[in-house]
Amino acid sequence: MLPSTLIEDRRKFGSRAPAWKETDDAKEKASLVPTAGDYPKREGPVKHKRFIMDVIDAAVKEFGQEKRIQLDALFVSSDYPVVDPDLTAPWFAAVEFAAQFNQDKDTDHPLFKIQHQLIQGHVHAVAKRYRENVRSNFSSLRIETRQDILRDLAMEFASGPLPSEVYMGESEIARLRASYAYYYDSEEHKYNSRWSRQFCIVTLTAHI
Repeated sequence: MLPSTLIEDRRKFGSRAPAWKETDDAKEKASLVPTAGDYPKREGPVKHKRFIMDVIDAAVKEFGQEKRIQLDALFVSSDYPVVDPDLTAPWFAAVEFAAQFNQDKDTDHPLFKIQHQLIQGHVHAVAKRYRENVRSNFSSLRIETRQDILRDLAMEFASGPLPSEVYMGESEIARLRASYAYYYDSEEHKYNSRWSRQFCIVTLTAHI
């Protein structure tokens, strides 16, 4: 296609995807680019007042909202446990092992105590940073900004504690850290646990 033809077509028909087809991320990016152009234009007489895809788009959104309300009501009233015992099992097993040692020896094992304290402290610190950075307006931020924030938090979460601090292998640290983070997050936000699942589920499900 000749460059002049492309320019003329964009001027005449618009250079973006139709509004009903454009994703939220594409809309966000287009709003930041002055040259993004307008939506495609229809020429000639319009037989119907509403474009069929606009009707379908509105119907899908309405249906989705109805289902969301139904799901929210279902989970709030559900008697099923919110916390998955398979995911908390690694942490509780370590705690039980330490308690058994205390019972048998009539003293705390200093290494177990340090290990648990360091893992808990690290999880609490990351959770605090998550709450500070991921606020109610988080979804309104640019997608690149959101990705940068979550990537930084995930890297921080995976960075500690160090094997040399707790005398454990990295895989065992990752397993206990993820399990405790899931438990701690679930206790903090009984019916709306979110942040730990972004960092922990892959690690935890690999050990189920």
